[in-house]
Amino acid sequence: MSRTDAEKCVRAGRVRLNGAVMLDPERPASPERDQILLDGKPLRPARKLYIALHKPVGCITTAHDPEGRRTAYDLLPEHAGNLQAVGRLDADSSGLLLFTNDPEFAARITDAAGKVEKVYEARVKGRVEARDARKFEIGVVLDGKPTLPAKCRVIEAGDHSSRVEVIIREGRNRQVRRMWDALGFHVIELHRTRIGPISLGGLPTGHTRVVREFERATLLVDPHLT
Repeated sequence: MSRTDAEKCVRAGRVRLNGAVMLDPERPASPERDQILLDGKPLRPARKLYIALHKPVGCITTAHDPEGRRTAYDLLPEHAGNLQAVGRLDADSSGLLLFTNDPEFAARITDAAGKVEKVYEARVKGRVEARDARKFEIGVVLDGKPTLPAKCRVIEAGDHSSRVEVIIREGRNRQVRRMWDALGFHVIELHRTRIGPISLGGLPTGHTRVVREFERATLLVDPHLT
């Protein structure tokens, strides 16, 4: 059921926690350690889900927006349950965004050690030369801390704008945009195509797919294959 429906069940007295009726939906509990009953029947841990979304531009990565803007959560399959976004894409960016209810999977991707590649295609204002790409790869200082070594390939260099493919292993706030800003290039468009072995492929904008078992297994087992 949805989070809202679950809260209603708790407040209606339909849930027992370790034998006692629980009316507070914010009370912490663990399906592995606690006995949780709904209408007298035991609950089992939720089936783990892994969803890939092709996020469109203009869609924000948050569950609820006070301004009423469309969110990435609005595009998830009906009855997907309580999934959380793994990292973020800002409203002006598009591409691959992952959702799961598996904390281990999420932690593997967002690990600060930078073991998982994130691949982006960007269009930046101005001509990007080989020396600029090299500076991006070496890294820049953001918030007083240098970024990890990255990769940059110039796809097309023009007088007014250039298209590049970049690969980073971190997930700092608006990192790709801020790295190019530090080098004197404004990012016009930003699109994420891959996270580790999980690629966007031909997934249409605004649509989702289930992450394949071999993609998840590769990500969790062997970081060298990502």
